[in-house]
Amino acid sequence: MDTKILEDIGYIIEARTPKWSNELFIMFMLVFIGFIVVLFKTKLNLKQKLVSIIFYCYIANVLVVTMLGREGYEISENMRATFIPFFLRDFNETESITKYILEFIFNIFLFIPFGLIIPYLLKEKHKYRNAIVIGVISTIALETTQLVSKLGTFEIDDITANSLGAMVGVLIYYKIRKHSPSDLNK
Repeated sequence: MDTKILEDIGYIIEARTPKWSNELFIMFMLVFIGFIVVLFKTKLNLKQKLVSIIFYCYIANVLVVTMLGREGYEISENMRATFIPFFLRDFNETESITKYILEFIFNIFLFIPFGLIIPYLLKEKHKYRNAIVIGVISTIALETTQLVSKLGTFEIDDITANSLGAMVGVLIYYKIRKHSPSDLNK
């Protein structure tokens, strides 16, 4: 394998590893306590409550990876946005299309758990369609929050990749449920 590809993979892993500070951990734990109180007052069964807790932890890590835990990533004075997909951009000698492709793949994998968990928590009617819609809306909300808060860059590639990831997750959930003799919602 090309050493440049390995370097790009190493860069993406390093850049996308959740970097929790004490402040972020305390903030998410305080919200988690409120989440648990509300969760256990719902009519969800125990499995659904446990999946909801896992989902909360997953979302917390997504927020830390995408916005809140970026080291050396200061809030900019200007909003940043990229509306041109990476495959239509002109790359100069210092930029690597491989890095953009790897980022795109990473963002797909980042949202597969979202697509796996959401249909489990939804009611039966239109569960798969609704899960996909929620995935697309969530990724648009995430990118818009990055834009408005100036804690990241609004990228059309991220919306596309995250939406694809949510769809792949929903498809995997559907296949598992279809071939499983037991109902995953029980």
